[in-house]
Amino acid sequence: MKHADRWTIPPTMPRLESREAHVWRASVAQWETSQPALVELLDPAERQRAAQFAFPADRQRFVAAHAVLRILLARYLGTTAARLSFTTAAAGKPHVVGPAGAANIEFNMSHAGDCIMIAVTPVSPVGVDVEYWVGDVDEAEFSSEFFSEYEREELRQISRERQHAAFFALWTRKEALVKATGKGLSQGLAHFDMTVDPDTAPRLLADRLHRENEARWRVCDLALDARYSGALVVDRRVTAVRAFRAEPTSLLVDR
Repeated sequence: MKHADRWTIPPTMPRLESREAHVWRASVAQWETSQPALVELLDPAERQRAAQFAFPADRQRFVAAHAVLRILLARYLGTTAARLSFTTAAAGKPHVVGPAGAANIEFNMSHAGDCIMIAVTPVSPVGVDVEYWVGDVDEAEFSSEFFSEYEREELRQISRERQHAAFFALWTRKEALVKATGKGLSQGLAHFDMTVDPDTAPRLLADRLHRENEARWRVCDLALDARYSGALVVDRRVTAVRAFRAEPTSLLVDR
């Protein structure tokens, strides 16, 4: 069963309890008409990055993702979106700095195609990943750089018609884990084994570099539209995952 299989639009900003994770889903297309207002929420560095995209669709996705992230974090922290500042850890994971309470919130973001995913927890690290199924999948892509021997063999056993789902389910589970740990891709992706079958409960089976991870992290698949796969990884101290839709009608008015 997928986690977060019911995405709700909250009537008011939900309270983030101490052992909860909130995962937000936004549609780039729904925020398209709000682009001018969203750009105003970004800092100069973000605006410069947005301007460097060659294709309008990529620029719109970047602007929407970073602005919606700012709006949500500002709601949790009781400030305004434009006033938030961010710093980046050694492996590239961003953290919010500045307003009161910033030290007590962790977040992660991913976007692909029309889908933006943002995960938020109090204190404990979190990772989220979303991928859009592009192109064909063949065995040449089962690289030893990204997948363990166990995972490559499991992928080969999956029927051809289910390989897209299996490949991207595995990829998002692995990406979400390395984002949660904060290690990034510096240690590769092949030193740990994830469950592969998209219809099997997601789980970290083994980590040959960091054995402590096997007991620490909880892996959740996210129910998304056709041709999308998504995964969330949270500390096992998190006992509840709540899923919300981030829509302009309820979030755009900044405070």
